[in-house]
Formats: sequence, C-alpha cells, structure tokens
Amino acid sequence: MFTTFTKRKLLTLCSVGLFLAATAQNDLPTDYLPKEFHAGRRAALRQLMPANSVTVVFAFPTRTFSNDVDYLYHQNPDMYYFSGYKEPASMLIVFKDEQTDSAGNKYSEVLFVQKRNAQAEQWTGRRTGTEGAKERLGIPMSFNGEDFKNFKIDFAKFDKVIFDRLPADLADNPRDKAELFD
Repeated sequence: MFTTFTKRKLLTLCSVGLFLAATAQNDLPTDYLPKEFHAGRRAALRQLMPANSVTVVFAFPTRTFSNDVDYLYHQNPDMYYFSGYKEPASMLIVFKDEQTDSAGNKYSEVLFVQKRNAQAEQWTGRRTGTEGAKERLGIPMSFNGEDFKNFKIDFAKFDKVIFDRLPADLADNPRDKAELFD
C-alpha cells in the first residue's frame, strides 16, 4: 500500500513537525528575583511610611480583548516589586507597625491571592495559591481573596492609608467572589 519512498517522506515530515513543535516552545525565564529581594523592598517601604500607617497595593485586573479572549496579563509593577506575585486578583497590605491577630500571631504584611481552582487552571495556567505564596514569596500571612471579607482590619484606626488609584474600567465577574470589583 505504501511505497518505501512514501514511508520515508511521511517519516521525514513527521520528524520535522515534531522538531518544530519541540523548538517552538517559549523559554520561560527562571531567574526571577528571590523572595529576600521583595522582603527587603517591603522593609524599605515600611521605613518610608509615616507612623501608624498602612499601604494597600492592588494587582491589575485582567483585560478582555474580545468576548472570552483576554490580553496577555501584566502585573502592577508595584505589586511585583513588593511581593514577587505575578497573578491577577490579589492584594498586598503592608503595615508600618507590627500587628497581632486574634490567635496572637504577629505580622507586618498580608497577601490575598487567587484561590486554586483545577478547572480554571486548565485554561488560565497554574495559580500560586496560599501555600505557594507562603513558600515561594515568603509571606506567611497569605490568604485566598475570598477571605478578605472576613479578615478583621479596621482601616479607620490608622492615621494614613496609602494606596494607588483603582483602575477605571473594572468589570464585575459574578463567578469570581474575590476580584477587585467586589
């Protein structure tokens, strides 16, 4: 049925196709800044903050290009600079003075991140989640974004709350309870 020439041609074509597919993959960078760098930036920020103050840094939201296609995500440079976190739907809170929670744990920064979701991660890529944030970013007080509503922070007790303006084009996603819109 197949001649020797046809088999060779088919084998060569498959080999070239596999080679092109293997070499066409993006080489993702592996030389990201270490968590100690970002911890140092948060410490430097605390030195510059006025007494009894708090800084809130929001991640940039995702932008929709067309219907169900998003633009390539770009993190808020301040969020990356202070935390090393590169995903949307997150918030970093940095306190000038050390805080104590109801269990007696002391902390000076809190990070709220996207909740892990295996189904969504098939389409949007792996998420760091709370455990990954604690381990890779070195922020022990890391929570899912949905937990912010129940997290007891009284911003009125601070003399100054520092934050950047919110993006003007926020959209509500009813399936996401932890987005910046909510």
